[in-house]
Amino acid sequence: VSYSTYSEQLAKDVQLLLLEFGVISRLCRYAKGEFKVVITNRRDARLFARNVGFLGATSWDPPDAVPGGPAYLDDEGDPWVLVTCSTDYQGDEALAATAIEALRDEPVRVLVTIADAAHAARLPSAANARVERFVAHGPVLRRAAAVVCHGGMGIVQKALTASVPVVAVPYGRDQPEVGRRLVECGAGRVV
Repeated sequence: VSYSTYSEQLAKDVQLLLLEFGVISRLCRYAKGEFKVVITNRRDARLFARNVGFLGATSWDPPDAVPGGPAYLDDEGDPWVLVTCSTDYQGDEALAATAIEALRDEPVRVLVTIADAAHAARLPSAANARVERFVAHGPVLRRAAAVVCHGGMGIVQKALTASVPVVAVPYGRDQPEVGRRLVECGAGRVV
């Protein structure tokens, strides 16, 4: 069980909050500035599950999202594939570039959301691809045939809730474990 952030103070606050529930965690700092609060043993993982708990899937979208999604989502055409990078920058813009190249000649429309990778992304263009910094996922998932993503918990939960298959390319954090569970339940693939 882990929590990642780029805020050292938030990481320390989460660690103190866990301690109030009797859960001992470790604070790790990574070279790229990421802080991770990690529960490393079964005793504390069980305490976390019992005293704090895990949440299920969420369908929340940011309040500034266009109701119903952008109008172009309803244009006639091939099915949509949502390709999305992490909202917590991790250098995964290569995922977006590879997906655009791989899907350029396929009978799909590709919507790429790159979030904080916008500053670093040099993406190829394709006639069937549209790149946005942000589009709320809910409206897209209602129209999507598939999701290609980094394997983050949020997008995977939203896709599964919408019954959309997922291709995950885990980069780190909890993503390899999310990918393993995705494959285990038969709802997607990891590459």
